Amino acid sequence: PGTYQEFSYVAEKGEGGFFGVSAVWSGQGRVLIDRVTVVSEELFREEELVRRGGGMELPDEWLLPPATPARIHVVKGLWWDFFGVSEAAAELGGTELTSSYHAQGQYGTSLRHFPPTWQALASHNLVVLANIDALALGPRGRLLLAEYVRHGGALLVLGGPFAFGPGGYRHTALEALLPVQMTDDTRVQAGAPLALKAGPGAAGILPDDLAWEMQPHAYWHHAVEARPEARVLVTAGGQPVLTAWEVGAGRVAALAVTAEGDPGADELPFWEWGDMPRLLASVCTWLLS
Repeated sequence: PGTYQEFSYVAEKGEGGFFGVSAVWSGQGRVLIDRVTVVSEELFREEELVRRGGGMELPDEWLLPPATPARIHVVKGLWWDFFGVSEAAAELGGTELTSSYHAQGQYGTSLRHFPPTWQALASHNLVVLANIDALALGPRGRLLLAEYVRHGGALLVLGGPFAFGPGGYRHTALEALLPVQMTDDTRVQAGAPLALKAGPGAAGILPDDLAWEMQPHAYWHHAVEARPEARVLVTAGGQPVLTAWEVGAGRVAALAVTAEGDPGADELPFWEWGDMPRLLASVCTWLLS
C-alpha cells in the first residue's frame, strides 16, 4: 500500500475488431490507475494468422490456365472504374472478367465474392486490386495472393485512399509483392498538377505512340520509391508512379496515383486521357506474357 507499481500482461490479438483491457481489484482500500499503455511487441505474419484460424490448403505447384484468352479477376474498390480497367480488357480482346467488391461497415472493411480457395484463384491469369486495403483481404486473402504470384500469377495494384500506405500494406505479404517501397502511410496531394511521362523502363512494355503530348495529369499520389530491381514505366513530376517487376515465377505492376483532384479548365486528368486504357492494356499484356 502507498507505493507505485507497474503490472504487465501479454495478450494476443487477431486482425481487426476491438481489444479490451480491464483491471479488477479484490482487496480493501482504493486503487488508482493513472494509465494503461498498449505496446505492440510482435506482429504475426499471414502464415501464423492463417494457422491459428484453422489453416488453409495450399498446393506445392499451381497450374494456371493458358493466358489466351486471359481470365482476369477485378477486385473493385472506390473509384475503380476511373482507371479504365474494363476498357483496357476490351483492348486486350477476348478476356473474361470476374469481380469481387470492397465493402465497408461497422466493423471495418471486407470483400464480397473474392476467390476463397487456391483453386478458385488459380483459375485466373491476372488479379487487379483497384483501391483495396489489406484488412479487407484478410490474412487468408493476402497469403493466397502472395502464393499465387510466386507460382506464376500476375497482379496489378491500383492506387487510392484504401491502397498502399493508407491501405495498411506495410508489414503484410502485400508489401513484399510490390515493386515499390512505401515511405509513408499517407497519400500526397501534389502542390501543382503532375504531368505523366514515359519512364526509363517503358520501352518494350508501353506503346511508343501513346499521346504523352496531351499531358495527362495526376493530382494525388502515394509516397513510394521504386525498388532497385523494378522497371519505372511512368513518372509524374519525377516520381515513379507506374512500376513493374517479377516476383518468383509471377509478375506485379503498381500504379501509385489516385483518381482524385480538381482539374483546372485547361488540364487533362489522367482518368480522362484517351490513351489510359491502352496504357493499362499494354501493362496487362506484359503481366500476362
